[in-house]
Amino acid sequence: MIVLSSGVLISVSIHPGHNWSGDFALYIQQAAAILDGSLNSLYALNKFSMQHSISEKGPFLYPNGFPLILTPIYYFFGVDLVKIKILCSTFLLGSIPLAYSLFRQYFSNGFHPIIVIVFMALNVSFIQFTDSIRSELPFLFFSLLSFRLMYKEPKLIGQLLLGLCAFFTYYIRDIGIFLLPALLIFQLFFNQNLLAKIKGFVIPVVVFFGLWTVNMMTSLNGGENHIRILLESTTMSSISLNFRYYVELVSVYFFNEEFFLLGILVMSVAGIGIAANIKKSAPIAVYVISVLGIVFIWPSQQGIRFLLPVLPFIALFLLQGILFLTDMLRFNKKIVNLVLLVATLSFIDNSVDRVLQEQTIQTNQSCTEEMMEIYLYVSQEIPANSVVGFHQPRILRLFSGVNSIFTDLAHFGNSVGTHLVIRNDEVNSENSNQFTVKHRFKNYMVLEK
Repeated sequence: MIVLSSGVLISVSIHPGHNWSGDFALYIQQAAAILDGSLNSLYALNKFSMQHSISEKGPFLYPNGFPLILTPIYYFFGVDLVKIKILCSTFLLGSIPLAYSLFRQYFSNGFHPIIVIVFMALNVSFIQFTDSIRSELPFLFFSLLSFRLMYKEPKLIGQLLLGLCAFFTYYIRDIGIFLLPALLIFQLFFNQNLLAKIKGFVIPVVVFFGLWTVNMMTSLNGGENHIRILLESTTMSSISLNFRYYVELVSVYFFNEEFFLLGILVMSVAGIGIAANIKKSAPIAVYVISVLGIVFIWPSQQGIRFLLPVLPFIALFLLQGILFLTDMLRFNKKIVNLVLLVATLSFIDNSVDRVLQEQTIQTNQSCTEEMMEIYLYVSQEIPANSVVGFHQPRILRLFSGVNSIFTDLAHFGNSVGTHLVIRNDEVNSENSNQFTVKHRFKNYMVLEK
């Protein structure tokens, strides 16, 4: 029922086109490059683009896990954004029963894990996220699957599958590496037999690093600029700002309100939930804390999407903390469960109402009729070896086939760009008289040096 309800909300939230976030464009280009064997060429094109932009929009290449997932859609349908969004949303739907089977062991009844699942499956943050093409939902699915395999009976096939699944999680997003310390903690806490501890850790790790070695030998290091940006841009001030920013988003996830103190309260009660059941919670807690550490030090704020892979786990610990505190204070369990039921029903009502209200909002920015005309013009009227300046270079390159850099009118003259696609309202006679207007559209124009 929860999966069906989530599917219905997703179906009204997915729209044609895409917003201006350019990540989706590089993911699709990588999927195409995997199919035709041109990853080296794409790496060179995007590295050139990032290094000659006024600021870098992303890595030279993403890890290949998510683009690999997209390859069947691209192979059969090309750049069909709606079908790709539907594919991504299936990972959210698949995460629902997977999360329930994992979280059920933390509670004495089936009611409490359902509450945690509802806060994921019917949450506005997750539902609306299905209208974008990003790696967070597949990453969540495979991280849940990794933990599910971790907590199963330790058989050889399960340990091999765990190593494979943990690697593929990492292959989607680098932070999947934190599954390894979680596995180490799991073996220390759960297996009583020393030999079983060693086997339970070594076998998955050998599989993981075997695949990692093959990947390092055969793939390009597309994230090298991300590491450099991280080292150059992270300061105590940025960490402090990020901490407040993301704690407020935790509050948004649970209460649809952006309050720092409310977020702190949630995190504090979740911490109590971890401490109250430290043996069972420790592996996931190590993973969540590690991921949050990367989120807090990341030099740019990325919205709630950075938190989506760990928010279901935070919800698990939050409910554990609530139950521990109410039990310690000797609250009547029936009344506690009634309050939890009312709060969950209120949350569902609010989420459904928001999804239905906001599903009419136009989310398509990059694939409007005018933008598709611009991409077609660039592909047909501008030489293929040109470099076009645009505020979303990866999107322009995906739809036009012409390489692009991120620049504006003030920096265009000294850039490697040969042409510039820019909004009409950003141009006046004083700042554009040294360039030729090659073509005008309704809201944009194309300038040429």
